[in-house]
Amino acid sequence: MVQQWRIRNEQPTPVATALIHGDLFLDNVMTADGRVTGLIDWAFADVGDPRYDVAVA
Repeated sequence: MVQQWRIRNEQPTPVATALIHGDLFLDNVMTADGRVTGLIDWAFADVGDPRYDVAVA
């Protein structure tokens, strides 16, 4: 019961804001020889929670 309350009420761990891409899909990732070489289409770039790009990807 305590575990359920904790899951419902625990706040996410705060992180420092960073530059985020905002549209990080495979179409916007450049690769060569199986390695990421660049990111394109920075129209939705912003300063925010870096976990956003991980969640979208």
